[in-house]
Amino acid sequence: MPMKVLAFLGLCFALLLSPLRAGEPIKDGISPEAFQFVKSTADFYIALKSASADLKLTITRELPGKPKKETAMKANFAVQRPKFLRLGIEGEEGGISIVSDGQSVWTYMPGLKQFLVDSAPANLDMLLRYHDALPKAMSQLGPLADLFRKDPSAQIFAPLTKLTIAGTKKLGDLECTVLRGEQEDMDWEAWFAKGDKPVLRKFVFSPMKGILAQAPDEAKAEIKDMRLDVTVEYDNWKLDAEPAAGAFTFQPPEGAQKVAQFFTPDPTPAAGGGEGPGSSDGPEALKGKPAPDFTLGTLDGGKMHLADLKGKVVVLDFWATWCGPCVHALPLVNEATAARKDKGVVFFAVNQQEEADQIKAFLRAKNLDVQVALDAEGKAAGLYQVRGIPQTVIIDKAGNVASVHVGYNPAMKDSLGKEIDEALSK
Repeated sequence: MPMKVLAFLGLCFALLLSPLRAGEPIKDGISPEAFQFVKSTADFYIALKSASADLKLTITRELPGKPKKETAMKANFAVQRPKFLRLGIEGEEGGISIVSDGQSVWTYMPGLKQFLVDSAPANLDMLLRYHDALPKAMSQLGPLADLFRKDPSAQIFAPLTKLTIAGTKKLGDLECTVLRGEQEDMDWEAWFAKGDKPVLRKFVFSPMKGILAQAPDEAKAEIKDMRLDVTVEYDNWKLDAEPAAGAFTFQPPEGAQKVAQFFTPDPTPAAGGGEGPGSSDGPEALKGKPAPDFTLGTLDGGKMHLADLKGKVVVLDFWATWCGPCVHALPLVNEATAARKDKGVVFFAVNQQEEADQIKAFLRAKNLDVQVALDAEGKAAGLYQVRGIPQTVIIDKAGNVASVHVGYNPAMKDSLGKEIDEALSK
């Protein structure tokens, strides 16, 4: 999985469903009416030769005593059998574009201005199942991908513990049949237009059951009362319409670079020496070893030379504005380090290959005051074996790597604080 795609899609909203085995009986908890509705709706989607829709994704997060936070993304989606597809997602936490022209699949990351090219698989079902980035990207958009699989009903039934028809509700002036499903990781409602064209119009779910089940014990107490609600709206459906000219072609934007892998670390050590990124052991292998030295420009026009900070505890957070988990982690790392600044703790947010204006706009919007080092060529990331972001590194006063953490955890502020205090005590 390319690191950039993995970071952007790191939130736990996946709906990667496994197909039923042939001849497997319908599970208890699925009502006969819901079963028949899903089967007939699946037949409708199987018969479609082409389809397109516009989408809006809204994520609402709320912790007791704290203001509600809302994040929105927009997407567009189109398919034409046997294996043409277009998906575009854009939002404040990232973006991606994936296009299959029937021969090749193009994956473009606007934040990086880089794209990959792969051979298209044999059919749409295989593309939705096996492409490197597409299943993860589509999982953010409710059951849309499942509806265009070879057997849509199998994808919907597979993870369910309960499925019922919750009646009819209005979406504006449109009458919709509402399915209500329960799974081990989440509960959801899916709204389908009534009539002979049961297009999906709305999908509402909360992934908190799954998040709590997977969260470490120390994080569960902090997030047990958290509300996390996701709503996906589907509009402007066009069914079996002749696709517009060029709908399934990809033209690299000016300045875009073709790469073999997104965010490939530079194998050449940065000026100042240090260990190279060639080890296959990953970033954890750095723990206890001398921190690789590097020099980077900073967002305020200065220079940051790691060796000059020896004698202090240094915290590095490798991040980017397009990375959803980074957006949540960065303020927590900043709070943990700012509280210990007077004790000799220095924090640098090491931005990955983004323009200065983009970073400044992001910091203003998020009201963040942090020192930013500009890893414009990814060399520092290469030295620190960065394969997924955010990656947070604590370096002790002797200049050795004390700890390495990859990813976002709602409880990371406290855990990082304890590790920083431990490094300060030595």
